[in-house]
Amino acid sequence: MNLRLAKLEERKRKLVRHSTKLLDAADDARRELTANEQQLFNNNQAELKEINKKIEAEHLAAPNAINPVAEPAWNDDFMGQTQPSGDTTLGGKPLIRGTVGKKPSEIFATSSGNGMSSNEFFSALASGTFHPGLHTLNEGSGPSGGYIVPQELSRRYLDAAYEDSIVLPRCTIYPMTSETLKVPGFDAGTSADRELYGGMTWVWLSEEGTGTVSNPTFRKVELHARKLALFATASNEVSEDGIGLAAQLENAMSKGASWALDYSLINGTGSGEPLGLLNSPSIVRVTADPVQDADTIIYENLVAMLARLTPRSFNNSVWVANPSTIPQLMCLYVPTVLSGAVVPVLKETTGGWQLLTRPILFSEKMPVLGDQDDIILADLSQYIVGMRRELTIEKSAHVNFMTDVMTWRGILRADGQDSWNACFTPINGDTQSWIVGLTERA
Repeated sequence: MNLRLAKLEERKRKLVRHSTKLLDAADDARRELTANEQQLFNNNQAELKEINKKIEAEHLAAPNAINPVAEPAWNDDFMGQTQPSGDTTLGGKPLIRGTVGKKPSEIFATSSGNGMSSNEFFSALASGTFHPGLHTLNEGSGPSGGYIVPQELSRRYLDAAYEDSIVLPRCTIYPMTSETLKVPGFDAGTSADRELYGGMTWVWLSEEGTGTVSNPTFRKVELHARKLALFATASNEVSEDGIGLAAQLENAMSKGASWALDYSLINGTGSGEPLGLLNSPSIVRVTADPVQDADTIIYENLVAMLARLTPRSFNNSVWVANPSTIPQLMCLYVPTVLSGAVVPVLKETTGGWQLLTRPILFSEKMPVLGDQDDIILADLSQYIVGMRRELTIEKSAHVNFMTDVMTWRGILRADGQDSWNACFTPINGDTQSWIVGLTERA
């Protein structure tokens, strides 16, 4: 037994635990690391780098050692963004955490607020009067560059958009602190020839046997802080007097952001906008039965779709369909051989609907009945969304000058992409994916 290696491994585990504890405490309190915590973290990082070098040397010196695979370049090129002051790394690797099922208010740490209410914010913008809670954008000043929405209000608006969305509550969200962000993605391939997950190989070794070591590849998914612009109008009387202004604009901005962002995360082309679910490079589409009628969904379609979902995604999967599919789904029954009774395929349970044991959601943002992907089955945790915390609001009295109406523009910055680059070919069976669609039935 290599005692030196055992001690190094134990010391490494302690440093990682301590570093993680520091980060978790800051996350729970929704704050940055204090100066003392940052110094402790930096000291841990420096020691971890040295320990990793010593561990590698011990492995190389061991008898019958297999040369270790070079670790992917993670610190600089792999993550691909300049870490701002206060960002942390663990063992030389930027610690950027993707989260599933957390609201924006839980993802973004916030400083103490300025106490500015929604009504005060919009009234100050409308009147053009000075308010200490207004902060201009870097690229402009005042009305020419727009104003950053106070953090408390921004979190509230983003949470409202989150709650009305199909994708955001179920996808993996990364907070963005710069224009671009690179995160690790799944390099899909095949499990044939003993190859798994982007090039890793496996083999059982005899007592003194050797193995062929591959160099696994980890795909980089690059997200860009793309601008989603939302427009609303209000009469100058409402804008100037502030009567119902905050409620009117809050509702317009939050509902508009939810609908537009969700639509793009589902249907986006990837050109100047997110690459939506239905344009994912890894989507698997099940071919419709050649004898089924146009604009129909049959039981065999659904069973075939379920069979093409990768098994590891089953527990996280949901069906998403256009409401126009409801009459077809409600009429699907499975006959039982012994009793002759029929069992409905679409079932209501605890206030929601299930299809083949998985929840189903309905949205007008999906294609209509009969079109390709009018219904999909997907594990949305495999879809990546990057979001900026900042929202900005601008106003203009010139766009609708002739009608005496003030035009407001909100800017939300986000992006979305598939974390896979292709469907997966298992060692036995047809190709699989985290997202499965149905071809057109015209």
